[in-house]
Amino acid sequence: MYIAMSAPTWMQRIRKNRELADRRKFWESIVPRTKLIYVEQESGVLGLNVETFQLRDGSTFEDVRKRISAIRNALETQSACVCPVGVVLDSGDENLGTISLEGFRIVWSDKQYLPSIFDESISQHERDFITRIELIPKLSEDETIGYCPLLHARMVTDGNSSEKVVVVSVVSKSGGRISDFDKMKGYIKEKYHARLVEFFNDGEFDSSMIVSIVISAKDKQADTQEVSFITTGTIPIAKGIKSAQKIIKVMKEV
Repeated sequence: MYIAMSAPTWMQRIRKNRELADRRKFWESIVPRTKLIYVEQESGVLGLNVETFQLRDGSTFEDVRKRISAIRNALETQSACVCPVGVVLDSGDENLGTISLEGFRIVWSDKQYLPSIFDESISQHERDFITRIELIPKLSEDETIGYCPLLHARMVTDGNSSEKVVVVSVVSKSGGRISDFDKMKGYIKEKYHARLVEFFNDGEFDSSMIVSIVISAKDKQADTQEVSFITTGTIPIAKGIKSAQKIIKVMKEV
């Protein structure tokens, strides 16, 4: 059945189609053999731009990831990252529940200064974004760790907590070990002025493992106040919270 569109709706669709066509021209030489599907901008501290793509035959996510310097140069910002998603439908939606590298997103901000991952004013998506720019490339530089996709970077303590704790969960490469990550402890402590950094194997993911990186922002151990954690039903986050609770309890007993 044909449904007539109002003039504002019709004009809005024309503008969106024109914007998409312009962005496709912009990207065609920068990330070849890909198809831009959807463009959006988020509100928030960083005003993130999110552009979702399908990979065409003959192109892989790794091909795109290796072009991050060209992507940043084209956008004229160092605050840009590439992240894999599942199958991307023509509507621009991700086919939730799929595990594949058939789609990807370029997420970027024109702001060069990035807040701390412990900043309570940033959104969950912004914390993930900052982690993709600051921490994931550093981990990837190490040959034994390699590229490890980010699952989430989650603040797992609430506003009443005596200290702030963030759990960064990544997927290791096949055959990875926790000991591979231990060498990064000093860097992460210095980067985030953390009083503790610990790594945990929080589950299997095919032939890889989910590595939870627990980072506490407090410089000195809390003596009288309790560390208050959030509760969640999401399995990877829940496992990360349990690991964080375990290590902080041990630290308080020392």
